[in-house]
Amino acid sequence: MNEDYKKCYSPASAVKNEFGEGYYQVVIETDQISCGEIHVPPHAKAGYDAGHQDADEVFFVVSGTATVHFPNSGEAEDVPAGCYIMMPRSTPHTVANNTDQALTLTFSCVKK
Repeated sequence: MNEDYKKCYSPASAVKNEFGEGYYQVVIETDQISCGEIHVPPHAKAGYDAGHQDADEVFFVVSGTATVHFPNSGEAEDVPAGCYIMMPRSTPHTVANNTDQALTLTFSCVKK
């Protein structure tokens, strides 16, 4: 078995990176994939993401409701817990939490 393989990667050991009024943690990252979590407190907004030029991005809302804003079109979409959203490459977006509950979502990108 590959010596880099682990059965469990935990966000508990990942570095917290400030991201707007929240933070993100990259839990797994290789030259091919990046996965982690984004945490946004109630009534707060995560940072701006211009979109990844080399990868689509998939989010899964673990808890709370994510309001995903698309600055180029001015549109927004609420994504409740238990749902996925796919962000096409190079699509600028922000994530806000307009509720009284903390927001946690995971992200995954497969790089070209």
